[in-house]
Amino acid sequence: MKAYKGFNKDMTCHGFQYEIGKTYETDKAELPYMGFYACENPTDCFKYNTPNQSLYCEVEIEDNGQRDKYCSKVVGTKITIGAQIGIKELVAASLDYTKEVLRKVESDYCGGDSSALNAEFSSVLKSGDCSALNGGAWSALSSGDNSALNATAWSLLSSGNRSVMNGGDGSSISGGERCVLYGGNGSKLKAKKYSVLAFQQWQDGNFKCIKFAEVDGKHIKEDRFYTLLNGEIVECE
Repeated sequence: MKAYKGFNKDMTCHGFQYEIGKTYETDKAELPYMGFYACENPTDCFKYNTPNQSLYCEVEIEDNGQRDKYCSKVVGTKITIGAQIGIKELVAASLDYTKEVLRKVESDYCGGDSSALNAEFSSVLKSGDCSALNGGAWSALSSGDNSALNATAWSLLSSGNRSVMNGGDGSSISGGERCVLYGGNGSKLKAKKYSVLAFQQWQDGNFKCIKFAEVDGKHIKEDRFYTLLNGEIVECE
């Protein structure tokens, strides 16, 4: 199966040396750390490898069916290391993953952990960890860690750590650590360290630009809202 894996910048992971293009095999594989592991959700890589200290690759892993309770981690006895991808590609892949998760949600309106919630305009959805929430315009979505949140224009999204959030124009999106936040025109994004902020601009229905920034605590600070203005990421109220 296709998945994603993070490495130290020298292509090591837990002391094992990897190389792009090579296949590795072992006798046993068991979560959490026996054998080779990777993540189906690209953003879950941030849980193990922070962006400013790591690099990431697409991989093919021989999935043995085991699943982590708290993230999309998979494990197998065989892994092939594919192409290295940057933060931009990782974010794009995480959005694809989120859309696929949300495509499968059922029409429930309340839930605890591991819930799938879907609603139309002006909705309020709140759930626990490992949830998938999908709302229309003017929605308020709130969830725990390892969640996928998606809404259209002028919505309010908030989640815990290691989540993926996608908001339309004019949305306000708040995340914890190691999240990916994706906003449309006029959106405001804030998160904690090791998260990635992705801003896009459209004009007259045409894509104009996209800008990425990592919350490093220096150039982009924690718990401060940022927006995209004239092609530049700036702090805002």
